[in-house]
Amino acid sequence: KLSEHFLKLAQDLDVMEAKTPEDIYKSHLAETGGFSRRRDTGAAHVDSARANLASTFVNAFVNAGFGEDKLMTPDHEWLYKNKDHGMMSASASLGSILLWNVEEGLTQIDKFLYSSEDYVKAGAALAVGILSSGVRNDADPALALLSEHIEGDSHIMKCAACTGLGIAYAGSGREEVTSLLTTVIESEGSGPEAMLEASLAGLA
Repeated sequence: KLSEHFLKLAQDLDVMEAKTPEDIYKSHLAETGGFSRRRDTGAAHVDSARANLASTFVNAFVNAGFGEDKLMTPDHEWLYKNKDHGMMSASASLGSILLWNVEEGLTQIDKFLYSSEDYVKAGAALAVGILSSGVRNDADPALALLSEHIEGDSHIMKCAACTGLGIAYAGSGREEVTSLLTTVIESEGSGPEAMLEASLAGLA
């Protein structure tokens, strides 16, 4: 119901129209700014990886919970304008844009969990966690989708899945989730412990 109530309020306030990073940067008021940008079909196209990453985050936050934007949800073209961690952040941003709308959101995110790009898959795992944050669902889709990646061989997927679970179940005190994450932290060769411990701490 969180998504329904949020969208109803947005409709009442007449703020449903998706915004672009350009709307926030207000670069049309000053052509010189912190980033080098140019307009193209209403989306922000930027000239550096750092500025791309900034646009991804701005876009995710300004359209959080609205279910659509002008960078990621139309055709996912923006995703492939990034590399490595920028690509991971772009796919993870879908979780923010589709926040709380678990049924429709998982349908859009699920395909990225099967991408040939590890960074895209890792971002999708984070997106599942962000999307499910604060939502209690009897089917436990976040646990079902992410638990298999915790036992996989890909380090980046294991870290993303653990963090995604931490976000999805933060404050819930779910024993099965805590047990799953504790096993990873205590296992040998689990990689940087800080990231895994941080995801577990979210459950406290």
